[in-house]
Amino acid sequence: LDLSTNLMEWDNFTLLAAAPSLTYLDLSNCRISTSLPCEFGVLLQLTQLNLQGNNFDGIVCESYGNLKNLTALD
Repeated sequence: LDLSTNLMEWDNFTLLAAAPSLTYLDLSNCRISTSLPCEFGVLLQLTQLNLQGNNFDGIVCESYGNLKNLTALD
């Protein structure tokens, strides 16, 4: 799912947790300046995650450790 250069509010991004079979997620250049929602830890099939061009701040959730299929992180 390519959402790059998208300026959605984080409330909408948390809806991605409802897509547990998601394998590719591109959130590059979305101007994100908070932490990733902990709900991202339920995306167990995720293999590729692109977060380039953002300015994350905040906590790193323990649930991110569930992303064992992740092979590419940019």
